[in-house]
Amino acid sequence: MTKGLIISCLLLLQITLMAAERDSIVVTHIANCGFLIEMDASKMIIDGIFTEGFNAYATPDSIVLNKMIHGVEPFDNIDYVFVTHVHSDHYDPGLMANFLMNNQQSKLIGPNQVIQELKRQTDQFANIESRVLKCTPDTFWSMPENLDGVQVKGYRLAHMNEKCRDIENIAYAITVHNKTIFHTGDADPNPTEIFSGEQPSANRITLAFINGAFAYYKNFQVTNSFIGADQNVAMHFPKDFFTMKHEKITDVPDYYTEPVVFQESMERKVFYLLRP
Repeated sequence: MTKGLIISCLLLLQITLMAAERDSIVVTHIANCGFLIEMDASKMIIDGIFTEGFNAYATPDSIVLNKMIHGVEPFDNIDYVFVTHVHSDHYDPGLMANFLMNNQQSKLIGPNQVIQELKRQTDQFANIESRVLKCTPDTFWSMPENLDGVQVKGYRLAHMNEKCRDIENIAYAITVHNKTIFHTGDADPNPTEIFSGEQPSANRITLAFINGAFAYYKNFQVTNSFIGADQNVAMHFPKDFFTMKHEKITDVPDYYTEPVVFQESMERKVFYLLRP
């Protein structure tokens, strides 16, 4: 094989790998509803910096937390941290403050309640305030943001359980080039029919992270019409009921395209675009 042919083959391989990267989303499960998501050159964490599981939900261990807080691979060069709501099985304000102090390039996006709790829990807020962005649309409405080329739309959806209706739960649609992910947080699928803004399904969702209520087989019609993702990751299952819930979802593949349930912390999966 000539030197020129070898160089051509290497260039072709590099182009192929670059194209595959553009057409894929790399997901690493942190715990519960927490994920590290890589799309092209963008890296983000959603609902991953927390310690409380209420003796029901999985939590990141100390090794994973330490890596996140100090920006150790694979949590290096995080661009954005999204928090859906203030509950402590999704968010720890003290840890978040430490994370932002240690990762000067990272920005936090969350609803007003999340930001107010951060202010109360740290004396360093003045040092991180410029990188804290509020996203609190009106209830059952959406709010767009442009973050340096990353398109974000926050959807204010009712939190599950009537006792938690005062919680600002923001579901996010995040678009990087030709890929859009959607994360429900703890949104209740039942009141979505009264949603006033543009529905997530209008954004052509590549991959949705749906909580157990959206993943429940009786709600598949709402999930498909309101979100309509090409692929879904089901999340937020109590540890003791994991096997039962997993079987219930994967037994009904006609309801969801390629349903995935991550079983372990730091489990990693690559999702490829199903349509250009």
